[in-house]
Amino acid sequence: MAPVLDCVDIEPAPRLDSRQQGPDTIIQRCKAAWENFKNFNRDAVLTAATLALAVVRSHYPSINIQSIGGGFADRLSDAQT
Repeated sequence: MAPVLDCVDIEPAPRLDSRQQGPDTIIQRCKAAWENFKNFNRDAVLTAATLALAVVRSHYPSINIQSIGGGFADRLSDAQT
């Protein structure tokens, strides 16, 4: 996998219409790359969690998946959690 900053190129992207290309700074591209990276990470975590719950469900069909999504019991301290 390439580093995130490798996705930021110096050349502006070509436009599909005949309008003039607006200014596109490297800072704007870095911010866009960072947002894309955060979205990718969020999607990867969601996919991994979904897969893990599917595996749990396939091995233990009688388990209540909703209780897993509910979080920790309120009566537990931070140390117990």
